[in-house]
Amino acid sequence: MKRFLLVAVCLLGVRSATAAPTITVERTTGTFFRPAWAGEYRLVPNQVPELVASSTGSFQSFCLEMDAVVEEGEIYRVSLNDRVMDSGVLLTPEVAYLYSEFRNGTLVGYDYTPGAGRETSSRALQAAIWSLQGESGDLVDLLTPDGPGWRIATEADVLAVRRFIAAAKKAGRTSIGRVCVLNLSTGEGGQCVDNQDMLGLVVPVPGAIVLGSLGLGLLGWLRRPSAW
Repeated sequence: MKRFLLVAVCLLGVRSATAAPTITVERTTGTFFRPAWAGEYRLVPNQVPELVASSTGSFQSFCLEMDAVVEEGEIYRVSLNDRVMDSGVLLTPEVAYLYSEFRNGTLVGYDYTPGAGRETSSRALQAAIWSLQGESGDLVDLLTPDGPGWRIATEADVLAVRRFIAAAKKAGRTSIGRVCVLNLSTGEGGQCVDNQDMLGLVVPVPGAIVLGSLGLGLLGWLRRPSAW
């Protein structure tokens, strides 16, 4: 089933190399804990007007998959959905709440000033997102990147993650609202490769979110929980 869905995403994006909706993945110094790890990414949407971006044409995002990789400076095909591609797990309302607050600049306990404080905050928020999405591992594991020489999670780090999780649950949100999953993929040797799933906001329109050109309606229907 998942292979079929991935092919569907690819077909939606390969009408032509120039017309396919894509996103460029970038980084901003002072907003992520370490290279080659998750935390904040800066995404620049190309021909994706449905995505909310800042006045600079970019926005900050977080990863939803632990064991998936995106490269800084790379361009990926993108489709908008309500769940993670690889697992089929729906985006949780709790994660949607945290990301909405983050994008609004109102997430309590998040240091928005670029530097060590923001790097620590992004590390904790990333771990909270993974935990609320059901990624395996305890909070220390979710906080600790691979490789020697990187700071192991402290009790303060774990407490920060727990605060984000508690705030998300206390909010009592029951839907994902304007938050969506960005399925990023590349084409290698004629095959479509699912690289990562990240977070975004969609532009609201009267009555419904119309994203048919990017396949949200099709994939949302194909991926109803009963199909799994």
